[in-house]
Amino acid sequence: MGVLLASLFLSLVFEYLGMVFLWPEEGMRHSQQMLVKELEYLSEGFTRSLLHSAPVETGHVVIRQLAQGLLIDSGVSEWRERSQQPGASALQAWGGWLYGLLQDFLLAGVYVLLTFVVRLMILTLSLPLFVLALLVGLTEGLVRRDLRRFGAGYPGAHRR
Repeated sequence: MGVLLASLFLSLVFEYLGMVFLWPEEGMRHSQQMLVKELEYLSEGFTRSLLHSAPVETGHVVIRQLAQGLLIDSGVSEWRERSQQPGASALQAWGGWLYGLLQDFLLAGVYVLLTFVVRLMILTLSLPLFVLALLVGLTEGLVRRDLRRFGAGYPGAHRR
């Protein structure tokens, strides 16, 4: 869990540094394009899976629901609209101004989080391949160990 959280944190830091120094004209669109690219990888590479019958559709549903929860259900967009209405309190107006200033960074953070979730899905769907590689390596290692034991440690002794 610590490695995953560190990975998410570093992704956010690199995205924000990139937004400031490397691609200031793109802003949050860079992280949005990364999310689209990761969803394409998910769609192309995981049409079938041992873990789930329809991984791509499920992945898109999860991402849609997570985006809905982070952007709409959280009340951020409604709060922003209320702060821009005439008659809003000074605190609401100041909060709306601050949100407008940081909007690209907040949206980039949401897109980085969604990209992280897609990458976790890809990693989870790849687990059967890793288990298969582990079993093949374990079997190969045990066979070589038995051959060494049978040949008394002499290389090539089993080929007589």
